[in-house]
Amino acid sequence: MNPRQVGRSALAAIAVLALLGTNAALADSSLGTPIPFTFAVGTQAAPTGSVLDFGDQTYNASGGVVILPLTEIEGQPVTAATIHFSLSAEVKGLKVVGVVRFDLEGTSGGQPVSVTGQYGVNNAETSTQANAIIISPTGAPCTGKAAKACSELPLSFIGNANVQVKVGSAASKTLKETVLTENPYLNPFGKPIVIASTDSAIVIVATYRSGTILWNGSQVTGAITSGAFGAAPSVENIAGTLGLNSTEHEHLVAGTATDSGTAALTGMSPSIMDAAGNFTGNSVIPTAGELDCSPLFGFPSFPPGQGICTETGFNSVGQYTMSNQGCSSQGSNGCDGQGDGGCNGQVHCSVTITGQYVTTWTIPALSFSTVSAGILTTQR
Repeated sequence: MNPRQVGRSALAAIAVLALLGTNAALADSSLGTPIPFTFAVGTQAAPTGSVLDFGDQTYNASGGVVILPLTEIEGQPVTAATIHFSLSAEVKGLKVVGVVRFDLEGTSGGQPVSVTGQYGVNNAETSTQANAIIISPTGAPCTGKAAKACSELPLSFIGNANVQVKVGSAASKTLKETVLTENPYLNPFGKPIVIASTDSAIVIVATYRSGTILWNGSQVTGAITSGAFGAAPSVENIAGTLGLNSTEHEHLVAGTATDSGTAALTGMSPSIMDAAGNFTGNSVIPTAGELDCSPLFGFPSFPPGQGICTETGFNSVGQYTMSNQGCSSQGSNGCDGQGDGGCNGQVHCSVTITGQYVTTWTIPALSFSTVSAGILTTQR
């Protein structure tokens, strides 16, 4: 199993950008007057936002409904079955821990069959290039000391289990298996995921009734590629780089998420726009344009909506408030006492912006674009 693409981005990283803009032509009377602005981080056709760090992830899922006839036990298809399974896992950097439990009761070959197993997630088997999307913020290999800065998104949670199998009146037997449980992130809306041993002795395909991911410390960055600050005839172009650190509560069955976090603008032109603030918002997993990626897991293509892997985008909307310490006659924050940022030579003024944003992620959700509009106010 070596999928190289990922469904959404587990991340719900929302590119909240607020432009702390400035117009050198502003007069003292502009203090306290709302100043409009707009900006864009790339476009949907050419997104400039990307993921720096997946952040910590906490997974919980349980289910479900067995998908027949894809479920097989020792090569024999299961013709009727019920299942109870649970997944609980945590990802921090390149370390993964967790527990998976499953209990299937059904019929195979006209005889009753039961399959019971439990295993702890094995980090050495789960955290590999073949089983995870691994990100290095610097682009350096994630080895040695450099690995501390890397993060991953597991495609499955792998461990070693003693699986108890009983068929008909025969005595129960123990199968020593390496088992993979698919990350439900890869198939949102409670759609089927796979619990299978590497030798295919156990292949269970089942939906999940509940599934959540808590993302904490997810980081994204992107270039502001266009923007306008002020109103005609005094309009100023803006540019710079955004950084975002977010927490997201994702509800996989509903396909929704709530988002919050901090954002920073750096290297801005004009430099008075360098600032930081907070955002809140909501996200949804769209169904438009989704792609079946089941073949990546060794399964043939399925009818729409029935595969075990789906690549989707991610759409976010929300609002933000940002501020900086403004400018002073001493030249701080890029001010030179000549009226930058609307201060007009005042000893000190502060800057506050509020606005709304719309963020669209690609399919699969690894890059994003953002559009935003808001107002900026200054105050002595």
